[in-house]
Amino acid sequence: MPHADIKCTTDVDIDAKTLMSDIEEIILQLDPNSGVCKGRVIRIDEYHHSHVNIELRMFASKERDVEFSNQLISRVDQKAKLLMKSAAHVTVKLEFSPVTYLTGFYDPKTIAE
Repeated sequence: MPHADIKCTTDVDIDAKTLMSDIEEIILQLDPNSGVCKGRVIRIDEYHHSHVNIELRMFASKERDVEFSNQLISRVDQKAKLLMKSAAHVTVKLEFSPVTYLTGFYDPKTIAE
């Protein structure tokens, strides 16, 4: 399950909710088996220079090669810039989680009593 953290300074005018949906769509286009992408936006009110920092994390696989990585980073970068209405530095970072990473969905309502 991919993760997307969008960290941006409070002065950046960007449609972050649309960006989170678009990131999920881009990932699914490149890897239809990846599943939903958990996303969150962190707005920073103390900073030095306006910026948007997008950090993507997902499990490594043989299909997620250099070509996949380059396309994902490039498409997310382009989409972010299309949604920006103010000037800022933009960074897109992709990390692959190690095998020792555990993730899943938990719903306490589904626990058998």
